Amino acid sequence: MSADPARRNRWPALFQQAAQACFVLSAAKRIRFVNAAWESVTGLSSSDAVGRACLRRGPTADVFRTLAPSPEASKGQVSTVRRAVPPKELGPPWWDVTFVPLKSADGVGGYLGLIFVVPSDARGVKAHVPQDAAAVRDAHARQYSIDLVSGTGPAGERFANQVRHAALTAASLWLTGEPGSGKETVARVVHHTGPRRDKAFFGVDCAGTPGFLLDAILFGRGSAGESGRLGTIYLKDPATLPRDVQRHLATWLAGPGAAVRVICGSRDSAAAAVADGSLVPEFESHFAVIELRVPPLRERLVALPHVVTRLLARHGSRSVTPETFEALAHYPWPGNVRELDEVLADAAGEGPIKPDHLPRFVRERATLAASPPPKAEPGPKLDAVLAEVEKRLLGVALAANHGNATRAAEWLGIARTRFVRRAEALAVNGQTDS
Repeated sequence: MSADPARRNRWPALFQQAAQACFVLSAAKRIRFVNAAWESVTGLSSSDAVGRACLRRGPTADVFRTLAPSPEASKGQVSTVRRAVPPKELGPPWWDVTFVPLKSADGVGGYLGLIFVVPSDARGVKAHVPQDAAAVRDAHARQYSIDLVSGTGPAGERFANQVRHAALTAASLWLTGEPGSGKETVARVVHHTGPRRDKAFFGVDCAGTPGFLLDAILFGRGSAGESGRLGTIYLKDPATLPRDVQRHLATWLAGPGAAVRVICGSRDSAAAAVADGSLVPEFESHFAVIELRVPPLRERLVALPHVVTRLLARHGSRSVTPETFEALAHYPWPGNVRELDEVLADAAGEGPIKPDHLPRFVRERATLAASPPPKAEPGPKLDAVLAEVEKRLLGVALAANHGNATRAAEWLGIARTRFVRRAEALAVNGQTDS
């Protein structure tokens, strides 16, 4: 027997009388129903809303983009997302929008949505991270522990302490160092050791990223900057960005993006980049609060075994023989850690890496260090040669002038006192005063 039609039609009235703003979406994510509280919160009428698509992409009005179901809801999971109150792209103010999937035999047949207006002093909702994703994140973070940049010797310990102290602060960090010295690795260590390690690390190669694309990535709709999930932004060579993009970035990170930590990596210091005109001054003042130099590999060869062991962990479980360590230690590594990593990755063969597995230029440098060329026989001493030449020249001058020192001095174009003093010092005989 079919249900009473009057009872079946009670649900719209129930939702209409609810004080909570609610709406119903079809499987195609089009609005089928909104209540009076929804109209009050959004400022739109039911006739303006019913039939409109709620999508995060495409030519969709701000309100309906804000009410688009989350990816979790599309998979059949109840979820709550915090979004800026339209037409703003960034909050506050905020709405917490809860989506309850209405499941059917064919999947998700629609959605019940609820809008909660977040008080201005409310704290953000902590995003739920699936267990598998959290495990992957934690394993990745362990690869960038402070142990990665530590080393033996006073210099290594001092550098590790500097990185450790930088990680404990929220201040922006400017890393300087030669190409390949490991600036991005240090930035990841700072991120995964610091208080923002639960959020994302986002690296940008500014030299290889057009300004408009960086704008879209950080400031566009649905962008990384809008997500609220960024913990650290690493900017490689920020001075290569156009100056207007630098100003836009500085304004955003000093305002809506203030919760994101900025780490910059550059060959030159921020002050030098400002001096040569490639970096705007406000960028330096905001993002070079702490400046740290990453030493090149040749200055920390004492920590080479530690560095090699950490790099090999990325390429499997191979080890290195003591002879190979000795060969590696004799090479100056102009490409720094990046070059060393490439050499280890390309080492052919199985089992321990031996000297024969290394490139020829590395082996030749080790051979020269082990068997240096014989030293050349010492040559004549310049001072002795010059003294002998001077002595003979004074003697020739005296002979040409019959032993007269005055005329000999004039013949050589020097003062008589100087001639006499040098002749006495060099024991030149045969001079007279007349």
